[in-house]
Amino acid sequence: MTDRQIHIRKFIHVVSKLVDEGYSVEELAKKLQVSTEEVQAELDRYRNFQIDPSMITKYENSNTTMDRIRCAYLKKYFSFSTPSTRSEHIEFKSEPEKVQEKMKFIEEQIKKGLGLSGKEFYDCYSKIFETIIEIEDLHISLEDCYTLQTFIERIPDEEHGNLNKSDIKRSKRIITKHFLQELSKRLSQVSSPEELEAIYNECIKHKVDNHSYKGLLDLVQQKLLLIKHNRAQNRMYSDISPQMHKAIHGLLDGSLTPDEAKKIINPPKEPTQASSQSTKPKVRIKIRSEESIDRTKNLIAIVGKRGDLYPIYNPMSPEIMDRFCEFIGGKTKLEARVIYINMVFRNLCYGERFDDAIEFLNANNKVGKDISDEQITINRKVIELRKTLARREIGALLLERIRHKISDEDDKETLDMIFKKMTQYKISEDKRADFFSSVKLGTDQLGISNINLGQVFPKERIYGDY
Repeated sequence: MTDRQIHIRKFIHVVSKLVDEGYSVEELAKKLQVSTEEVQAELDRYRNFQIDPSMITKYENSNTTMDRIRCAYLKKYFSFSTPSTRSEHIEFKSEPEKVQEKMKFIEEQIKKGLGLSGKEFYDCYSKIFETIIEIEDLHISLEDCYTLQTFIERIPDEEHGNLNKSDIKRSKRIITKHFLQELSKRLSQVSSPEELEAIYNECIKHKVDNHSYKGLLDLVQQKLLLIKHNRAQNRMYSDISPQMHKAIHGLLDGSLTPDEAKKIINPPKEPTQASSQSTKPKVRIKIRSEESIDRTKNLIAIVGKRGDLYPIYNPMSPEIMDRFCEFIGGKTKLEARVIYINMVFRNLCYGERFDDAIEFLNANNKVGKDISDEQITINRKVIELRKTLARREIGALLLERIRHKISDEDDKETLDMIFKKMTQYKISEDKRADFFSSVKLGTDQLGISNINLGQVFPKERIYGDY
């Protein structure tokens, strides 16, 4: 890698964001003092880059702190594909033609055994068990495992006594071993919740409920439930109604008053004939009020969560603050302002506008002898958000360098910067381990389990020489 490439890669994350915001590659190349072609090549490489499990091998023999972090992170990221309930990895011989021949024979014997009994049944099924044992060390596909699993389950109860029990046990053990291996392999290739659900449904379809791999299927089912829960939680952030969209933009650009925005997201309901005759109008009004509050909370949450769709470019504007505080309402002006500060802070952090977030928090923090009780409350909120900012900023920086290694020298600079920021944010040494555990590094590949810095940072280097 050339020095020019290293120089570009240090800023390529920022370049990518700026291009998305409308800046041209040409003007960014001029600022970096390199050619447009060089920046475009690195930008294409950066955007097309994808991590994969094979990268674990690349870093697992390295003893540098950042490479050990990368290795631990990748193992966590792909952890769904290597569940603890799986069998030990076994290298089976690949002889597809031989397996195909044996499976064909087994299927023929299964058909032949239908309707047989006594010695004829015993002879037929004994040949099947012998054939299963013959392919024990050969690679068997998941589909063939299903076939063999179904065969074992459908042995008539009245014929069990006529068969060799040791043959049945060994055959079951062989099928289980292959099934665990193939299912784990299939899970390692899953890239979406839909694929995960398809595998689970396939297992259910084939009545895979053997206790030996029930734990693995329970794990898959647990992950599916978590996916559905997360989807429900995130739906309001992605499925934004036109009315909500209009209300947010109206508040941000000043084209709507707070009352007009409220009417858009909480339109007055036309009373029906039944409701006009109701003797309990107070109950109906209360329900409608609760719905209005929920929708108002949704709008505040969306502005905070979707800084990409609704960036607040001038958060200290008195006009924007007054509009939102009036819209938020609350029991007091202080309560509305605290909610506004929290909303703007989350909005800035979502877009990784950390410098703007620092400036925003500093502007809201007032010091002096004669500060009011209200300002003291706001100052406490600012202190709390500064700690959150430290976690978000360090997490974003580290995750970027974990996924995109530039050089060993850059790795050291990254770690130096992280420990410097902890000092800047007044994270004491005795609180360092707890702080690391609170720094999020995204989720695993399916977006189910959170990964934090405490899980991947070498324990012995948290307090010592990193």
